[in-house]
Amino acid sequence: MKKIRLGVIGTGLAWERLHYPAIKELGDRYEVTALANRTKSDAEAFAKQINLDLENVYFEFRTLKNQ
Repeated sequence: MKKIRLGVIGTGLAWERLHYPAIKELGDRYEVTALANRTKSDAEAFAKQINLDLENVYFEFRTLKNQ
């Protein structure tokens, strides 16, 4: 089965404690390919945590591109 590629807007508390754990459990179905967050350091820290290339981190959700 082909994975569904996700672009996440917002990497705050709800994402870290609720949504991401669920996505991680379903890792055979979903793949986080891009992040957007208004706080640069938070976005980069989360990207590093999930081994996402910083090239796919955006600080304005409108610039999040179709990967």
